[in-house]
Amino acid sequence: ARLYLDIADRWPKESRVADCLLNASELLLELGQLDESDRVSKRLETEHPQYAAQIGPQVLKGRLLLARGDKEAAFKTLTAARELTAATPRAQVLATYYLIRAAWESGKYQVVVDQTTELQRQNPPGSATEIAAASALAAVSSLQLQQYDAVLAFADSFLAQDADPGRRLDVSAARAAALSGLKQYGNATRALQDLIAANPAQPQVWTAVLQAAEIALNDNSHKEAAAIFDLAVRSPDAVVMEAGRSGLAWSQFKSGNFSAAEKAFAALAAEYPKSPDRAEHMAMQARSIESQGNDQRTAAAWQSAWQMLSKDLPAPARGEEKREPLIYVFDAGRQAARMLEKSGDTAGADKIWEELLRTFPNMEDADQLVEEWAAMLLSAERFERADDRYR
Repeated sequence: ARLYLDIADRWPKESRVADCLLNASELLLELGQLDESDRVSKRLETEHPQYAAQIGPQVLKGRLLLARGDKEAAFKTLTAARELTAATPRAQVLATYYLIRAAWESGKYQVVVDQTTELQRQNPPGSATEIAAASALAAVSSLQLQQYDAVLAFADSFLAQDADPGRRLDVSAARAAALSGLKQYGNATRALQDLIAANPAQPQVWTAVLQAAEIALNDNSHKEAAAIFDLAVRSPDAVVMEAGRSGLAWSQFKSGNFSAAEKAFAALAAEYPKSPDRAEHMAMQARSIESQGNDQRTAAAWQSAWQMLSKDLPAPARGEEKREPLIYVFDAGRQAARMLEKSGDTAGADKIWEELLRTFPNMEDADQLVEEWAAMLLSAERFERADDRYR
């Protein structure tokens, strides 16, 4: 890089000076010296504006923006560069590849898939490295898009070409999760078990396990989801283990095994008291009891959840009662009040309705809550109290 800059400084009138500045800026970028690379790039734009408007310098400009974290500007610059006339096929390949990189980093997964598909179709000579790297990004992008057949196609293309162990692990993990999306649960489980055995400390492996399990759960394949969540329960990572246990409990609940789900959610609430999902665990424990048809136990469970979750709770902002995790706290109070009303304990229900309104003073649908509260009082012939609530 320094030699290229020295040439540009010593012989500023030479025809290859612009090339030297471009090469210097690119090398400095690869060295991670972003400010210096940017300074040379701006010098190129000032001293050689026509050259700087060509595809190579514009790709470099997009790469600099991407390295600085300005993803949208990088994507816009590289999209425009991709449309410029390239002096060589290699320049066009690089423009497409870095556009794919920018699309990936800015979450434009369909663009990654489309551009990689086109790059594979064209298959320009000397582009194997870029095609392999783009295929890796396209495999993971396809998983985000739930295009599971495409995950396998891109993954297999990549795995046949690239030997980089880190990228192979990322792509293999995405491929295993995609097998779950294709309902190939046995193959998915075996692939995940192999990944765990070879890479037990790698987070992308456990991410793939949870993704595969969630895919199966959302597809109502509860037994298969439970088997994959059970892999996560054995993780050395405490967060993954908790997520696996939670997923296992959800699988039991959705499959109708409410007794097992009750025990599983109760254990989660007890063993992870500081978990951000504690409210969900307690609410689902109560919901599991409710699904078993025991009104007395259900009322006690909802009351216990409400008392524990609402204690010392700061007044939530407007609408927070409709979003996790406070939706579970709000629901616990509402269900506790309804179950007490159902059992004939109007006074107990009246108390919880009042607590609910006090705990969530900024709720969006307070009028509906008060109307339900008033209707309960009217039905119980507590006319003065009902009149007060209606007023």
